[in-house]
Amino acid sequence: MYPPRIYFHFLFMKLLTLFSVFLLATAAPTFAQKPTKLKYPTDDNSRIYDAVEQPAVPKGGPQGYADYLASHQKYPTAAMQAKQEGTVMVTFVVEKSGGIGEVAVQQPIAPLLDAEAIRVIKSAPKWTPAHHKGKVVR
Repeated sequence: MYPPRIYFHFLFMKLLTLFSVFLLATAAPTFAQKPTKLKYPTDDNSRIYDAVEQPAVPKGGPQGYADYLASHQKYPTAAMQAKQEGTVMVTFVVEKSGGIGEVAVQQPIAPLLDAEAIRVIKSAPKWTPAHHKGKVVR
């Protein structure tokens, strides 16, 4: 058995340690940062859908659109002289109004050919926009 003085010192240290742990455990949450709720835009005007119930369709149908592209492209003379050729892969977004937006070349071939592909796509007639869950979407 411990002498009374050492026992008192041991008990005091034990209580002091328990009190410190209790104080830290209860005080720590009060100094924590408050969680902030993220605000995401609720406006769906900028959202681009890649899978829809009714996809966008060019006026005149796919064959009419292919005919338009074939008849309105003008092969750049400088590209022809430089013997540049190839297929320019282009992506674009059909807007809610049916117009074409965000035209971008995915696989560049040559600057002149890329510019001509973008020009033809931008000058194409409007499309019938896509529908998803009863709403017109991009």
